[in-house]
Amino acid sequence: MGLDLRVPVVTDCAKAKVPVGPPIFTHPRSGVQFKEITKAYEILSDETKKKLYDEGGEEAVENGGGGGGDPHDIFSAFFGGGGRGRQRGPQKGEDLVHPIQVDLENLYNGKTVKLSLTRDIICTGCKGSGSKNPGANTTCQSCEGNGVKLVVRQIAPGMIQQMQMKCPDCDGSGSAVKPKDRCEICKGKKVCSDKKVLEVQIDKGMKNNQKITFAGEADQKPGILPGDVVFVIQQKEHKLFKRKNDDLLIQHKIPLVEALCGASFHVKHLDGRTLVVKTAPGELIRPGDVKTIEDEGMPMHKNPFVKVTLFLFFPILCGCSCLCRAILHVCGHPLCLWPSFMPRGHKGRHEKFGYYI
Repeated sequence: MGLDLRVPVVTDCAKAKVPVGPPIFTHPRSGVQFKEITKAYEILSDETKKKLYDEGGEEAVENGGGGGGDPHDIFSAFFGGGGRGRQRGPQKGEDLVHPIQVDLENLYNGKTVKLSLTRDIICTGCKGSGSKNPGANTTCQSCEGNGVKLVVRQIAPGMIQQMQMKCPDCDGSGSAVKPKDRCEICKGKKVCSDKKVLEVQIDKGMKNNQKITFAGEADQKPGILPGDVVFVIQQKEHKLFKRKNDDLLIQHKIPLVEALCGASFHVKHLDGRTLVVKTAPGELIRPGDVKTIEDEGMPMHKNPFVKVTLFLFFPILCGCSCLCRAILHVCGHPLCLWPSFMPRGHKGRHEKFGYYI
């Protein structure tokens, strides 16, 4: 590595005129630096570790593969850091993220959706070179193939600023094709537009903001790994059911007479089934009571045969006429049989009893 780590061995301090004192390595970081140098030497001297380090950095060496840390942690720590190490391996392109609106019914039952995607692919005519002549020189003459240009500008009298900017001639790619050599298919752009249909499988029990990823299906560019296409589920609001995690909630309003004497109603579930909900005769339902029905909630993701809980919340309608009817019903009075659709305060005659409230 260009460092001489050899330390002279002194056998006679008097002859060498070296005063007896503390060890040679007196800097507080000297021991740490020596360990870092030793670790770097072990990696560079082993071909397997060196390959793992080039692919995934120090973490990949420690784990025996994989990893995702900075591949310059050791050397930047020893040499003071601050500099940006050169990129190793092919660069990955940007991901394409698309939100997809999904009904609660489809999240309950599952569904396959076909979506058309327009993306860029490498030109099949020039294989991504942009030139119809394979032997043509495609190096950008403006930036000499670096993709960036050095720009100097004056910011004040006697003060200049030096900075790098993306080459406008090659758009930072480092290569440009002369007009006479451009590919007839892609016109020198190296990529062509392509339309592809993706089948998005919406599994049962998937949640809001959950992602469905298609690896390597994003835009293609020469020398760059294509990114991923990511669909983000956006759950639509349902007019009857509310979802909280994997539970479902229904708010069903009942009149006071049913709250006092028992309620019975039907609920159409998300899969088309009709649930008959009944309370025990004489069971009292208080305002804000919550009843549960097990195994009628959302199915668990990746385990759709297991369903959670359906909660029933009962707000109670309590008007004057409704209260009178409930009291008469409890007392067994025939006035409780007046039609529920009759407006409050309406005067009329009943076919059997001859009067209304």
